[in-house]
Amino acid sequence: MMKIRTILVFLAAWVGLSGSVSHVSAQGFPEFGDRGSFREEKAKEEKPKEEKPNPVSQVDFLARSAAASLFGIDARGVIASQSIWRGIVLTDKLSAQPSLTVGFGRSGFAVNIWGSVAIADQDMPGVKEADEVDVTLSFDRSFGGPGRAVGISLGVIEYVFPRINGQRRTEEVFFGLSLGNPINPNVVVYYDFGQFDSFYAAIGVNTEVPLDVGGTTRAKARVSVGFSDKNGSFGFNDVTISVFLGVKKGALTVGPTARFVYTDNLVNVNKDQFWGGIEASFTR
Repeated sequence: MMKIRTILVFLAAWVGLSGSVSHVSAQGFPEFGDRGSFREEKAKEEKPKEEKPNPVSQVDFLARSAAASLFGIDARGVIASQSIWRGIVLTDKLSAQPSLTVGFGRSGFAVNIWGSVAIADQDMPGVKEADEVDVTLSFDRSFGGPGRAVGISLGVIEYVFPRINGQRRTEEVFFGLSLGNPINPNVVVYYDFGQFDSFYAAIGVNTEVPLDVGGTTRAKARVSVGFSDKNGSFGFNDVTISVFLGVKKGALTVGPTARFVYTDNLVNVNKDQFWGGIEASFTR
């Protein structure tokens, strides 16, 4: 199957390149530049010289086309005023939060590496201990047509806190369902089978709205309600409201982001928290 797919990709790329070259040769006569009258006279006198496809360009185009069909990349980073996770303030210091996701074509599998590191007051007690690296392996699949698609998501997450003395990591598995409509309702359940033997569930909606005709400026918003089994009973954990205003240029999107979190007092005695920052992403 892989050999057949490779051959089809090669043929499609070759036909596309051949068509492009022929079109340029027939329409552009690039050897005559912008001298229109001379170009028309030469066209009457002699047959246009057909440009031969450049095999090096074909190989490069094929390689890029094959890579695009096998991999998708999303790289993003946030400079945030603090780091909050499920209502818990991990650090109230300025933090850098980079993320890299690699998707493996249409297989549905993806790997994400996410990190958070305080970029201020690292010498203060408890600050550097909040530095974190998470690795997620996920699988996503959707069923149904536009507007009524049902999506499933499942995976495993490894949480690593490299600067903590003692137990530095824990693991979770998760399973999620979503509906493909304008507000994208979704629910995700997480189970920590590492250190904590605990559950966390989030029910949310999110939407994205273009703010200009070209769609280069877009607003995103998400609201989620979290529940956990803290203290042996399953109940309310937090409400999180996130907004992002992005300006897109090609594969790059940049803009301000903000998040408001309201938590149960058993999770955080300071029930309401706010953080803001700047987010940039590159998707290819």
